[in-house]
Amino acid sequence: MSQFARFCRLVRRPWALGALALVASAGVASVALADGKAVAKVGSHLTITVAQVEQLLRQTPPYQLRYLGRDHDTIRRAFLQELVRRELLTEAALGSDLLERDDVKARIQQILKDAILDKLRAEAKPDDVSAAEVEAYYAENEDRYAAQQRLKLARITLRTREEAEQVLAEIIAAAGKDQPQRWRELAREKSIDQATSKRGGDLDMVDPDGSTANKSLKVDVALYAAALGVKDGELVAAPVKDGDDWSVVWRRGSYQTPLRALDAEAPVIRRDIAQRKFEAKVAALVQELRGKSLAVYKPELVDALDVDSYGTVAPAGRPDAIPRLKRPAAASPVPVGAPGGAR
Repeated sequence: MSQFARFCRLVRRPWALGALALVASAGVASVALADGKAVAKVGSHLTITVAQVEQLLRQTPPYQLRYLGRDHDTIRRAFLQELVRRELLTEAALGSDLLERDDVKARIQQILKDAILDKLRAEAKPDDVSAAEVEAYYAENEDRYAAQQRLKLARITLRTREEAEQVLAEIIAAAGKDQPQRWRELAREKSIDQATSKRGGDLDMVDPDGSTANKSLKVDVALYAAALGVKDGELVAAPVKDGDDWSVVWRRGSYQTPLRALDAEAPVIRRDIAQRKFEAKVAALVQELRGKSLAVYKPELVDALDVDSYGTVAPAGRPDAIPRLKRPAAASPVPVGAPGGAR
């Protein structure tokens, strides 16, 4: 692999201009590395200085620079030569019709968009968040960092209170070592909560706000409040209203979370504040650009497209149309045996 090919991989540029590489043999102005002077001038639009070369060298990991040579002089001169080649290719591209191609336009737009986002992100760095902002954020979200009691709960959910009372009575009747087994059986047979019925109604740890370890499952806070009235290992004495349904609740255990101190949470808070600032800057810029640049906006036209679970895009069909199968239809049945049943 040539030095040029290695360098292209290092900088991860879309070198679709490989066919134009022959322009790299064109003449270039002085390439002597003199402090404070231009080391190369490409076309009419770019002058490369010592400071720019030094900055780019510092941004490149040392192990990648080893591909360019074994000593400092060789590396920096090879690095400069690759910079020159890159700019020559750019100069050739600007003088061609590449900028009229749709894929090139899309790529340029993506690069410009990423550059804008990088600029806004640099203006909202975690290191720039002040200690006062961190303290204010911590105080505003004090409940999140305070010590909390998490309860390990299980439930059997039924449609009506009467059904829940009947199930509770059966579990109470199965006192002793048979009670856990009877609970699991009734959870599988009776519970309408499909998310937990197959695992004995186990909700695992539940926070005071109803959050569980499963991010997609959040329970009614009434279950937590009712379970606070009993001890670990005990059943709640009466069914608990659970949304539109009723649940039998079993407090299987508990855990006291420690206080999350300000000093320990400060790095995370700084990142959170910085991310919020970044998102606010993006939202403000988008709103500003909408007023300046958005001329036509018809989101209803997107309703004419269908996107299936495989990501296939197609025009939307009529509401009464039968969707096309993803596989060929089955063949027509073939008659079996002789006509009339003759042998």
